[in-house]
Amino acid sequence: MKIRLHSFFSYLLVTLFVFGSCKTYYTPTYNAYVPTPNASVERGKMLVLSSCAGCHLDPNTGKLSGRQFMSTPGIAGKVYTANLTQSTTHSKMTPYNEREFAYLMRTGVARNGHYIPYMPRPYMSDADISAMYAYLHSTDEAVQAHDAVAGLTNLNLIGHMGSILLPKPIPFQASVSGEDPSDAVAYGRYLVYNIGCYECHSKKGPMSIKHKHPEETRGYMAGGRKFKMPDGDIHSSNITMDMTTGIGNYTAEDFRNAVLKNMDKNGKQLRPPMKAFHLLSEKEADAIYAYIKTLPPVNYHAQRKDDAQR
Repeated sequence: MKIRLHSFFSYLLVTLFVFGSCKTYYTPTYNAYVPTPNASVERGKMLVLSSCAGCHLDPNTGKLSGRQFMSTPGIAGKVYTANLTQSTTHSKMTPYNEREFAYLMRTGVARNGHYIPYMPRPYMSDADISAMYAYLHSTDEAVQAHDAVAGLTNLNLIGHMGSILLPKPIPFQASVSGEDPSDAVAYGRYLVYNIGCYECHSKKGPMSIKHKHPEETRGYMAGGRKFKMPDGDIHSSNITMDMTTGIGNYTAEDFRNAVLKNMDKNGKQLRPPMKAFHLLSEKEADAIYAYIKTLPPVNYHAQRKDDAQR
């Protein structure tokens, strides 16, 4: 009986491994998506360096040439992000036309059918997708060809098994209009969704993020996600308006300094992985602040106590 059970579980593990390794999704080309003419390269630079650079910018090369994805648990193996430069030999982006790029951004599904759980930006507007695409094909130094990869992703058995637990891709929308910047709260929500503030400032990492309904993400904007740093683990901050564990005592100017200059209200430098989003405008920082003020304040300690009792 023990031998049969052992054989059964061995068979199950192999099956899960194969299934997790081979799982792909259909990737049609949607001609209904219409690229925006004369897209703004500067706008694209702001979006790419604010949204993508945290994972893809290698500080050693100063380019979007990829780096190790430190949020992957060590028990699952190693993951390296893709080279997004204009390399014709090593870049993942070079083969993409703009419609394929839009499909990747909106669904998280790459040209080869693989789902990338931290990629989806389903609410990114058509104009902003075109701007990002234009920037990736610009003369800016960060996207100039770098003919190498940061490393080779190597998931072990546990990592491949874990891949079957990933959420399903988000259905493709051919057209998204975006938000009017004159509506500060709506535009702030748009920036939080598409820059990805909530992906770091929520409870868990990529497998728990609700890209289709971001505000349903566990611990939305209340912090707690763990990051592995050279000097030890760090948990993301609570950026709801809670007065004791959040930013309830931050003025609009304090928040602006935190976002644009990476400084807290006392002028102290914020710890990595937080960085200065210096390409955002003051108006955009103020819009994010206006949106955060509409969210319910969450006491970080009370949240952790509730989690422990579940």
